[in-house]
Amino acid sequence: INIAEAAQRLNALRNLGADRLSLGALPITGMRHYASGMATQKVQTLALLREPRRAVEIGCWLRLHLLQLNDVVLEQVSRRIGNLWREAHGTVEIRAFRELEVYRAGVNAIRRALGDPSLSDAALRATVVTAIAPLPVATIGTG
Repeated sequence: INIAEAAQRLNALRNLGADRLSLGALPITGMRHYASGMATQKVQTLALLREPRRAVEIGCWLRLHLLQLNDVVLEQVSRRIGNLWREAHGTVEIRAFRELEVYRAGVNAIRRALGDPSLSDAALRATVVTAIAPLPVATIGTG
């Protein structure tokens, strides 16, 4: 079941009123107990149940399914957020690594130029300009 299907099922349960049922302080174990009767009975025998038992069993079954489906959706959304976070983190790491490689290449080119005593001042400046050309322009604040 995907998130969209779960959302449709949640809407169907809400349209049936599963979120507005008044079950008092009935704990989940109690809901499971009454809902288990719904799961094991045939539709024909459900009509034979007397009120309020039938209403309680149907209500508990609806509410329990609503709670379980909410849990499923929350888990799926949590996983999706985790996947998106990992993808974004990986993308940022790759971009940062590429930028670092550009900086390293520029710094290494400048180091080689500085270590070459045969370069004139004009040739050194030209080499430095060429080495820093691919670097992003960063503005430094004045304070």
